[in-house]
Amino acid sequence: MAVPEELTLHGVRRLEPNRLGAGLSLAVAAVFLVGAVVALATSSVPAGREAASFWRLMGMPFVFGLIGGYWFGRLGKKPSKEAHDLRSTAEGLELGGERVLARSDIRSALVWPTRHGGTVVRIDRGDALRGPLDLEVQSLEDGRALVRSLGHSGAQAARRFRIAAPSPLHHQRRVGIMWGGMALLTLVLILAGAFLPAAVMSIMGPAFAIGFVGLMGQLVKGGHVEVGTDGVHVSWLWQKTFIPMSDIVRAETNEGAIGFGSYYPITIRIHRRSGPPIDLLSQLGRSYFGQRDEWKHLSTMRADVVVERINEAVAARAPGAPAELATWESELLSRGQRPIQPWVAALRGLHTEVESFRKRAGGGIESLWGVLEDATAEPERRAAAAVALTPHLDGDGRDRVRIAARATAAPKLRIALEAAANDDEAALVAALEEVSGVAPAPTRRLEEPTPR
Repeated sequence: MAVPEELTLHGVRRLEPNRLGAGLSLAVAAVFLVGAVVALATSSVPAGREAASFWRLMGMPFVFGLIGGYWFGRLGKKPSKEAHDLRSTAEGLELGGERVLARSDIRSALVWPTRHGGTVVRIDRGDALRGPLDLEVQSLEDGRALVRSLGHSGAQAARRFRIAAPSPLHHQRRVGIMWGGMALLTLVLILAGAFLPAAVMSIMGPAFAIGFVGLMGQLVKGGHVEVGTDGVHVSWLWQKTFIPMSDIVRAETNEGAIGFGSYYPITIRIHRRSGPPIDLLSQLGRSYFGQRDEWKHLSTMRADVVVERINEAVAARAPGAPAELATWESELLSRGQRPIQPWVAALRGLHTEVESFRKRAGGGIESLWGVLEDATAEPERRAAAAVALTPHLDGDGRDRVRIAARATAAPKLRIALEAAANDDEAALVAALEEVSGVAPAPTRRLEEPTPR
């Protein structure tokens, strides 16, 4: 692991839950739950309309009590009145001189630029009951510095996020497939019931049910976007797309026009150098009486977090290699037409060539690290550099390769780097077969909006 950075920030406030509101909400839920149990234990189970009225009377306050508890405990947090100094050390986080979190308990950390102008760092501590630790810092720069000191910035670790769909058009097509498929299945079911015997219908019934479930499943199935130092990997079922970080200029949250059903798309817009921007559908917001809801900052939070992560990785992108180094790595690292095993053997034996390059250009082993950790380099060359380094790696070196793998979004390259760090020959050969010749920038599966 990387050596933790020491950091001190001033004016940090901890976001605290509304304990009174959460307690009252959960108390209401508990009262109606106990009341339902007592009523069922001391009297007969209601039936018919009485049963519907009973469960409505007992169930709705219970559900709303749980929702209120979650709201006041997790979503409705408010910053503390007093601000303190925050210290990030190798042991953990100290706020106002008090230890609030051990470093071993930190699972991940994210910067969230809130809509009211502040910046919140959300730290996942792997505790479902207490939830994440939220800290309001003075600026976006402070937030990035804190996450970096914890080893979870966009330049240090890849992070996966859930999105609704790879694009608004993709989601619209799924809605169309759902409605069209439902209509077709219903028509087939009606015709089959009219002309086929009951015995056949008893067999076909489960098949129709599975079809309906499948149509609904493809509609609600979300996608994922993984942000690493090398790029953005978008996936939905078997559809996968990779956008290299070298092609990304910036990202921003965009809210589209209100459409059918009072919904509007909240998208992650990625501006590219090679073409028009690409929109990833984060989720659908809801408007009421033609106005966007007053809680829309909650709807846009997920998109804002992903946007910040992408922009952070763009800002941390390593510069390109010098021309002489690029020529050298092309000669020594590229596979060309060689079979996989001779290529791996040649990479492991690069020590002589590396020393020769050291004399010519001052590169040496560090030049291989430069290739490996350059997020803009081609996947094949990064994997090859990792293989060439494996004979020279000590414990710290293997950790350094693992850190590079952890910051990589492209799945095949990440597997290859992990195999090199673990010196797993079989997994390494298989991963290199996948990575070799992989183009870094296929984006054709994402629908692109018309340039404005």
